[in-house]
Amino acid sequence: MTNEEIIMRRDMLGRLGDVRGKFGWYIYRNMKILSEACAEAIRIRDEAIHKYGEDGSINPASDKWADFIAEIKPVMDIEQDVKMMKMPRDEFEKLAADGDLSAAELSILDANIVEE
Repeated sequence: MTNEEIIMRRDMLGRLGDVRGKFGWYIYRNMKILSEACAEAIRIRDEAIHKYGEDGSINPASDKWADFIAEIKPVMDIEQDVKMMKMPRDEFEKLAADGDLSAAELSILDANIVEE
C-alpha cells in the first residue's frame, strides 16, 4: 500500500479510539503498525505544509497548492509492504453481532482489520 493509503487507514482507525475489548486491541495494534510505517511520510508532509501553507494548513485554492503537491506526491506514492493484524471474518461477525458499534464503525473495521 502507498504512504497515502497508510495515512488514510491510520486516520480512519484513529476515529475509533474509544472502542474497547477485542476490537479495541486490533485497532490499537494496527494504529501502531500504520503510525510507524508512515512516520517519515508525515514528517515530510508536515514540513511541506509549513513551507507552503499558513497556520499549519494549506488550502487547495492556494496558489502554492501545486508546488505542495509536487513536493509530497513522490513520497505519498511510495509503496510499502505493511502487515496489519487481521481478524478472522467469523470472529468479526460474532463480535459485531454482540457489540454496540454503529454501522459506520463496523464498516471501518471491516475494511481495515478483517481477513478477506
